[in-house]
Amino acid sequence: MIYTYTNDFKNIDFMDIEVLNTFTADYEGYSKAGNVLNLHFSRDLLAGEITTLETIVNSYIKTAEMKIASEKMDSAREFGTRVINDFINESVSLGITQLGLSNHVRKSTKEATDALMKGALYDAIDEIKLIPATDFDLTILTAGRLLYVKNLLEKYLNLPVTASWDA
Repeated sequence: MIYTYTNDFKNIDFMDIEVLNTFTADYEGYSKAGNVLNLHFSRDLLAGEITTLETIVNSYIKTAEMKIASEKMDSAREFGTRVINDFINESVSLGITQLGLSNHVRKSTKEATDALMKGALYDAIDEIKLIPATDFDLTILTAGRLLYVKNLLEKYLNLPVTASWDA
């Protein structure tokens, strides 16, 4: 008997072992094509066994989804940190310290920086848009540099890229 499930199944070795340990004598393995997973058994499962099988599969799916979400958040945090580091490095090369703008830029970009560090990239875009033009200077905190950062985030998130600071 074949029991079929549809999902974006990735590494299913853990689930396969759990099914094997639960249904030792009757489980014959699995076959997978695209998003379709077929679990093969030597006989029809009883109602309680089907419930157990569905619990195993659903638990695997939930765990896999949580792992994917965690990996996406880790990736977003890493990307956000790279964006911050690149902005800082460029600011240093533009003379932020000599211009006496370190404190001003840090305070003006605090919310956006916090969002980037947490991987909250959509929030970072919103926070960048909220930086008032009165905080801009001629070298470090410019509309052009902030638009560049915003565009990096938009590209990472597969969003349409904003053409100008005023858009």
